[in-house]
Amino acid sequence: MKLEIKTKNIFNCVFVLCLVISGHSACTYKNEEQVTPGTTCSGVSPDSVSFSKDIIPILVANCDNSGCHTGSTQAANILNLSPSVAYSQLSKKGSGYINVSNPSFSVLYSTLVSGSPAMPPSGPLTSCELQLIQQWMSQGGKNN
Repeated sequence: MKLEIKTKNIFNCVFVLCLVISGHSACTYKNEEQVTPGTTCSGVSPDSVSFSKDIIPILVANCDNSGCHTGSTQAANILNLSPSVAYSQLSKKGSGYINVSNPSFSVLYSTLVSGSPAMPPSGPLTSCELQLIQQWMSQGGKNN
């Protein structure tokens, strides 16, 4: 009986691990790899970046609107960036999507600038959009 339970638990763990790996195969991230935008966007970023006014429009235009990270798509099952749930998804404890102490090492930022695979698939964000995301995190990544 105990052997059957252990075998079932091992099988479940392997199954879940395979799902996680297959679902995250489109995302590559190395914590030791620091990435920065190619150009500076001086004068565009406000002193206080607002998640609702500055970040959500970027996510809607590039992630939610493209049909990837919204609704019931596979990408949305991993990370749903629809306006109503984007902040709770990005700030989920242990996810690493937001890193307020070093935004360049965040999963969100690194995924957007890594280029492998390209996120968003429609083309890279502008350096100004990347700077806004980075600045928002360095200001505490608040839901404002």
